[in-house]
Amino acid sequence: MIISVVVVSYNSQTTIHETLNSILNQSYDLSKIEIIFADDFSTDRTRDIIYKWIEIHSDAFHSVILSFLTENRGVAINCNKAWRLCTGAWIKSIAADDVLHMDCIKNNIDYAISNDCSVLFSKMQIMKNGILTNSVLPNKYDIEVLCSNFDNQLKSLYESNISGAPTTFINRQALIQIGFVDERYAMLEDYPLWIKFLQNGVKLDFVDNVTVYYRVDDSISRSKKNIVNLKYFNDLMKFEEEVVFPKLKKRKLVRIRKQLWYRLMFFIIKLAKNRRNKLVDLIYPVILLIKPAIIKTIIKKVEL
Repeated sequence: MIISVVVVSYNSQTTIHETLNSILNQSYDLSKIEIIFADDFSTDRTRDIIYKWIEIHSDAFHSVILSFLTENRGVAINCNKAWRLCTGAWIKSIAADDVLHMDCIKNNIDYAISNDCSVLFSKMQIMKNGILTNSVLPNKYDIEVLCSNFDNQLKSLYESNISGAPTTFINRQALIQIGFVDERYAMLEDYPLWIKFLQNGVKLDFVDNVTVYYRVDDSISRSKKNIVNLKYFNDLMKFEEEVVFPKLKKRKLVRIRKQLWYRLMFFIIKLAKNRRNKLVDLIYPVILLIKPAIIKTIIKKVEL
């Protein structure tokens, strides 16, 4: 069975080589893996590294496809363009700063063959400064959601996104049938997609294996210097206002908590000019408690 591995990159010159080698080291038959390079107009040496790696290793794989954007468009458009080029039965996307466990594809496809599923989550082990930690996501609450029934999943996703997006393994035909991710939210390729799957009757599934090593040195949603990535934050708010809030008419408390969180975050971002400092780092966890599902997550951590 052909599997498509989509490498999603943007200015990833310091990490992409490790990512690519983790594909090369898969226990799954490499001749049944196609690689699609999805680069969102990197301005560093990312593309040069890709070209050199392809020159050496391309013959080991079923095929290699380049999907290089000619301008920076955002992760949603970058992913969609690459996903539409995939020919494999299943798609494994990996950010160019994360690493695949050597049995990532094998464990995912074994579960997919044995179970009737279309979107599969698993576990990811956290890396800090290139070193693996003992921390693993999704958290216990999110795992319970992923293992629950369809109705509970949809209800929970309207409350809050779930962790584990870097681990997802997606059936290509299911992705085609829902029309891919909504490009109106350029910085969001995960949360809108999970809700779109659920709204179209596709349940999310979970396999209890670590399949990805996830780097947390920096992220799209939050960085070491800034409180938030403003483009990401604005797209998230726009998505919730247009898609999520209308579904919360009967759950006023959840909607109010979400709206209050956005207002408080806007106030802090404006006050601090979106720069992190000691006061912001002290206040942020308190404001986070306002968001739906956060308390449930903390309770599950305490139960551990």
